Amino acid sequence: MSKYRNPPNNVITGCTYKAGGGISGGSDFQLVLLSSSPSLSWNPYYNGWSRSTTASPSGVSIHHPSGDAKKYPYTQTLTTGSWSGGMSSAHW
Repeated sequence: MSKYRNPPNNVITGCTYKAGGGISGGSDFQLVLLSSSPSLSWNPYYNGWSRSTTASPSGVSIHHPSGDAKKYPYTQTLTTGSWSGGMSSAHW
């Protein structure tokens, strides 16, 4: 199931890059420090980080496919696979 938002209603800009890694390194991520905090009225949710080797039982992805409206696909049963010819089992 997916949800989407278009256009964005709550926007902040500015951040400082802290860390990142590519798929070839085993984890595709980017960690940034926001320059300002989101308004509490937006009900912000901060994702956690874990070094556990046990996969989560569920997942969500927030993205703008090809610059389209923001999408929120989520699942209760995770699977792995590849996308767009990328590294195998790199997407949950």
